[in-house]
Formats: sequence, C-alpha cells, structure tokens
Amino acid sequence: MSGNDPLSGIWYSGVGSKLELAVKGSELSGFFHSKEAPGGKFPLFGSVDPDPNLPNRALSFSVAWITPETPKDRRSVTSYTGQYHRSHEVIRTIFLLADETSPAKQYVSTSVGYDNFSRTQPSAGQLETERQLATPQPASA
Repeated sequence: MSGNDPLSGIWYSGVGSKLELAVKGSELSGFFHSKEAPGGKFPLFGSVDPDPNLPNRALSFSVAWITPETPKDRRSVTSYTGQYHRSHEVIRTIFLLADETSPAKQYVSTSVGYDNFSRTQPSAGQLETERQLATPQPASA
C-alpha cells in the first residue's frame, strides 16, 4: 500500500504485528496482520486528519477480529485512537478491545491498552521485552 501521504505504508507494533495503511483524504484503510490471538489478516477502517503536511496528526481506526471460522465466544473488535508523529515516524495509540458477551457480563467485556507502531520490525530482544511486559508478574511480599 503506497501513496503520497507519509502515513501510508507498512508499520509494525511492539509485538511484531504488521499494519498496512492507505490514506485517501481523511479516510484510512488497510489491513492488520495480527501476531496475537486470533492471528491472521483483518481489514481496518478509520479516519485521519487529511493534511499530510502536518507534523502531528490525529487518527483512529477499527479492526473486527472476526472471520467465518471465529468461534462465537472469541469474537471481538478493537478501536485505536492516537497520533502520527512525523518527526519520530511513530504512531502512538490507545485502544479499546471489546469482546462480544451477554449483557450480564458486559462490565468486564472491554479492555484498555496501548500500541505504538514504527516503520521497523521489532528485533527478537524487543519482542521478548514486550512479552515480559504483558505477562502478569507475581505480587512481591
């Protein structure tokens, strides 16, 4: 995915997932290649400030982690909101991941997290650091 917009192209998350972005005016589209469960390639759609010359641009995009094979108890969507910072070539986002659930369990169905995307694929050491940060640690006495 290419284009004249500096936001267009390939980006990588800290856990190695690949983001393909295309920008057309204020429309953001592309694919999210997830390295985390459920894994796979999922379309994304969103919005971005249409001025490609700005040093910082607000953006948002959503991904539905659903295919025809996705079990009913594993369906979810994620919405990412954040900023593209041209000087650092980074996209910094906060996300909300919502799992499909019954009304009685809705209060625990949404998780909050962050993802930063860069142009370079993370090294094995960086991937290990991200894994360690995501692993719950036992409480110290």
